[in-house]
Amino acid sequence: MVLAAFLGVFIAMCVGGAIVLIRSDRKRATGRAPGTAQQGKPLPPGTPVEVFVGPEAATQIARSAIQLVGAHDITDLNNGSVIGWIGSSVTNIPSKAEYMIAVSRVIQPDGSVVLGCSAQPRFSSMAFGSRRSAELTHRLVSEVRNLASSPAS
Repeated sequence: MVLAAFLGVFIAMCVGGAIVLIRSDRKRATGRAPGTAQQGKPLPPGTPVEVFVGPEAATQIARSAIQLVGAHDITDLNNGSVIGWIGSSVTNIPSKAEYMIAVSRVIQPDGSVVLGCSAQPRFSSMAFGSRRSAELTHRLVSEVRNLASSPAS
């Protein structure tokens, strides 16, 4: 009787944990609709960086900055935003875990372009990823600024 109750609770906790893990996976959410801006949740606005180039050049700057930070599995969205992944998907140690790094492209009413740089842990349920997210965002902002200020080659 006690063993059956224990097994029932254990199985319920395992199933509940799996559901939380699957629902909090940002990579799974963005992977459902690759190449589109119609993902589950919009990209975070991030740290804004104004670039004085056209929309297409801004998207190329975003892609290059994400590559320079060291991302893999880079995806361009239909709205000109770019997403990449950095880190290892087999660990949940905050300094080594996988993070989504994104540069959202926003065209202002006056025609200027603002790139919003952000980094988030792969799993929204991750408790201690804010420090690494801030470091990655800072690196991304730095790369975007460097690429936007250097003349086109």
